[in-house]
Amino acid sequence: MTIRVSTILRNALGDAITTLADAGTAAAHLKIYSGTKPATKGTAPSGDVLADFIMADPIAGSSASGIWTASAVSSVTAGNAGVPTFAVLEDSDGTYIADLDARLSTATDNGEEVVVTISGGGTSIAAGATVSLSSATLTMPNA
Repeated sequence: MTIRVSTILRNALGDAITTLADAGTAAAHLKIYSGTKPATKGTAPSGDVLADFIMADPIAGSSASGIWTASAVSSVTAGNAGVPTFAVLEDSDGTYIADLDARLSTATDNGEEVVVTISGGGTSIAAGATVSLSSATLTMPNA
């Protein structure tokens, strides 16, 4: 069975992410992890947090054409070393919103929703490195 939805609904789905992420008492967090993404949504990750981005508040503008795009944020200092494989979006109170695939900007693009850049480039993040959020976008179903 294939479900088709209107662009209006696709935009509403994206805007719901913004509403949920901004529901906490402050700005949402996007935590970049190494390791294997949990098999079940909302399960505590077992990998290391490489970078913890404090997102803009609001986290994004209105979705357009079924695409949600996070607003620009400041760079952060990596707390651990590793290769980013997934990210977890939480509101400021730590409430789980979504987990997303992630990669470095120097890695092959396999459709990951989150892309991060290391100051000076490279194939992995070193503890203490400056990390930037290159992009965080979600395309709602039925593109």
